[in-house]
Amino acid sequence: MRLPIALLATVLFTGGSVEAAERVARVGLIWNSLPQAEVDRDLSRFFGPAILIDGLRKHGWIQGQNLELVSLSAEGRYERFPDIVDRMAAMRVDVMVVFGSDSAKVAREQGRGIPVVDTVAFNEAPGRGGGIVGMVVQNPVGKRIELLKQLVPSARRVAFFAHRPQGKSWPVIGDDVRAQIAQLGITPRVLYFTSMAQLDGAFDEAMRWGANAAYMSGFPKLYWERDTQEHVLRLAARHRLPVVYELPELAARGALIGFGPDVRTTHERAAYFIDRILRGARPEDLPAEQPSGFVLTLNRTTARELGLDVPPAVLLQVNEAFD
Repeated sequence: MRLPIALLATVLFTGGSVEAAERVARVGLIWNSLPQAEVDRDLSRFFGPAILIDGLRKHGWIQGQNLELVSLSAEGRYERFPDIVDRMAAMRVDVMVVFGSDSAKVAREQGRGIPVVDTVAFNEAPGRGGGIVGMVVQNPVGKRIELLKQLVPSARRVAFFAHRPQGKSWPVIGDDVRAQIAQLGITPRVLYFTSMAQLDGAFDEAMRWGANAAYMSGFPKLYWERDTQEHVLRLAARHRLPVVYELPELAARGALIGFGPDVRTTHERAAYFIDRILRGARPEDLPAEQPSGFVLTLNRTTARELGLDVPPAVLLQVNEAFD
């Protein structure tokens, strides 16, 4: 029996006997860049989605029993988001889950009142009162550059490798960050790329420019796709370029240093928000949250291979070091 969500909320919050297991909740997942074929095959292969699904299970929502997951991916073409949101609305999902500000904006504007959970909204609130709830993260670009400068005191030219989805462009370095890194004696250069082939060319251009360190911005495939991770790490190793990453998890794979929010925490909290909404809570009644902390990781082997001495001031901040 499929109960209307308003009736379900009434039953749950007034002590009724109907349990979540007596209905099938439909949750729509809107992915940015994962291949649709991979999404259809097995989401649990990917670190973040696996945590989200496990978190829902812990809250009592189990696929094949009382939970149906509907997954659609833009496959890197963000102009597809309006059509995807329309399809989600037509399927009458109970909640939509998004993974960034672009899809969140479309879901809010044309989602026909369907609640939206944003796993991580960098530098902006999910939109209190606009039907969106989730984690709010201040993207610590300046802090990462400070850490990089401590590791590589000689760094003067830092290349910023910035992924640009088709049809999208935004400033990677805000005015406040530019002022901050200027005080460190650093000149930045932003190099955009869409594909891995373009990233190869961006690394070559950075070396011709004379970059002696680099910043790798996060992008969807770097979060979830092992081949992409290996490609990026090989580029840094081949060019012997010290790189700071937005993904702490990459240090275990050979990245010099990574600093960012704990993906496990953000996706577990996303599961919490989804559960609350499925049980009748309104997004505007669920305050946006910030991650309880950031994770700093270091690969000591990579540092040695680059001839870097890790200063004690950095080691004291490291949450996990790898050899």
